[in-house]
Amino acid sequence: NAHNFPLDLAAVGGPSLNG
Repeated sequence: NAHNFPLDLAAVGGPSLNG
């Protein structure tokens, strides 16, 4: 969620896989 990966693991508040 912190960045813009298409499928953020949970879409809650954690950082995306982009870093």
